[in-house]
Amino acid sequence: MSPIQAGVGRVIITPPVGIYLIGMERSENSHGLHDDLYSTAVAVSDGKTELVILSADILFFVPELIEKVRTAASEQTGIPGRNIMFCATHCHSGPAPVADHDRPELEQAYTANLPYLLTGAVRMAHDNLVPAKIGFGNGRVRIGMNRRHTRADGVTVIAANPDRPIDDQVGVIRVDTLDGHSLAVLVNYACHSVVLGNGSNVISRDWPGVMYDLVEKVTGGKCLFLQGAAADINPWPGEPTDRMDLVERLGTEIGAEVVKVWAGIETQPEASLAVQDRSVRVPLEPVSKYAGKAAKLVEWATANEITLEQFQAWLYSMGSRPQKTVGEGDHQGVMAEMQVFRLGEIAVVAFPAELFVKIGFAIKSLSPIKNTLVAAYSDGCVGYIPLPEDYPLGGYEVSEAFYGYGLPSPIAPEAAKLVEETALEILNALKE
Repeated sequence: MSPIQAGVGRVIITPPVGIYLIGMERSENSHGLHDDLYSTAVAVSDGKTELVILSADILFFVPELIEKVRTAASEQTGIPGRNIMFCATHCHSGPAPVADHDRPELEQAYTANLPYLLTGAVRMAHDNLVPAKIGFGNGRVRIGMNRRHTRADGVTVIAANPDRPIDDQVGVIRVDTLDGHSLAVLVNYACHSVVLGNGSNVISRDWPGVMYDLVEKVTGGKCLFLQGAAADINPWPGEPTDRMDLVERLGTEIGAEVVKVWAGIETQPEASLAVQDRSVRVPLEPVSKYAGKAAKLVEWATANEITLEQFQAWLYSMGSRPQKTVGEGDHQGVMAEMQVFRLGEIAVVAFPAELFVKIGFAIKSLSPIKNTLVAAYSDGCVGYIPLPEDYPLGGYEVSEAFYGYGLPSPIAPEAAKLVEETALEILNALKE
């Protein structure tokens, strides 16, 4: 155990009004700003190892963006690129994180500037290092609702299903100065940021923004959100409502629980830090099962006999980006980076996918490190990873969403176990 230092950096990453908002099939571009989008970085050092957790109000990170920030931040601070973790809040009321040359100039300008903003957040966190203390606490809140509902006719749709599980755990990491002033409050919870859906065209952090504001007003520190295994979890009542009053209600509910937990956390001035990452080949279902089929993600696709290639071209024009697959024929996969940070008795498992909630349960419950958090949508996003038992039920997450991620077929059922086993192998290697 060694004395630790910590620092925080924050930048505003709000795009111009008029930019396209990714994550919902909206009929028009943004026409207003409800609240600013942030990127906040926390750096922690034990004198030998320095780690940075960067959270940003974007849908997901893309490899090009991560590489640019890691390279630039490493050059400016000396922090190894692999020691920077990129956690997306999975914000659906913000812009696409990347824009190709054929996209509107507004989007190209925004995405071209984004790496510099994020690098600045890391740089500030590093430059602001001061002697610090760290601690962990758990709370419980139920603002989420499982969104996979199988109707009487056997069709699985996105709708509230109280009979399926949610994860009501709120994990809170408290980082203070030695004299007790709050530097940062890191919050981990599993719930999509989609109170605002395709009927809303304003830029917003959704419910996490209300949580940030409340936590920061009470604690005085900067609040970061690490999105959990939320692939099948929506905010109550289970599907978007576009209601700002509900954004306030749910954000306040979880924010109040975070403050309650934060107030009871005992912080310690010493901790040992460690990091480990591993490349994981995530398998896909046999590609031949889906070759040439028209996408069913939107009704007009089938009605107008739109092919897979045409549909994906439209998705890419909206800011989506095809995944690079490995392998050939029916034996293809997609590469993903699993990254695990240990900060004393706290572990953060980051994986670039939309993980079903039971995967998060499994990793946290079996981890040998006392306080383990699962940060999905981190260091990229390759698509949805359901449980094997979800595949016979079909539905958007299983049978349709892979089109939007640019995959030739859905991620295979064995991927869930692979993610769990890899996480536990790394956690066991990192335990003190």
